[in-house]
Amino acid sequence: RCHLHSLSQKNGSITAQKRTSATEKSGYIFLGCKLTGSGLTFLGRPWGAYSRVVFAYSFFSDVVAPQGWNEWRDPSKKDTVYYGEYKCYGPGADRTQRVKWSKQLSDDEATVFLSKDFIGGKDWLRPAPSHFKNAPKSNPT
Repeated sequence: RCHLHSLSQKNGSITAQKRTSATEKSGYIFLGCKLTGSGLTFLGRPWGAYSRVVFAYSFFSDVVAPQGWNEWRDPSKKDTVYYGEYKCYGPGADRTQRVKWSKQLSDDEATVFLSKDFIGGKDWLRPAPSHFKNAPKSNPT
């Protein structure tokens, strides 16, 4: 879980991810985040032509600009970036004014981003524990 608090005065962005090709296996995935702040901010803007960012199961306060995403003064990036939202909620999660080139992900589309496989995590992240020690019993007084 994360809590991102934007102090943007104008035209800030939570993310600026860079990918140099559509086949590059990188991107920012935010699961279960809380976005708050002052002023308005975008969820992201492209640093590279193939920028990829997904927010899932996240709370968006009204700090999120209604458009959600910004092409950073380069309309050609609308065709190459991948910006998605999945089961986000809160006043800033209303997608009625979102830019048309962002995605409301389906269950199938989101699956790839909700796994450690997306970041090759099975190779470098410790596995989840399979058993737990019992906490020591306290002495009643």
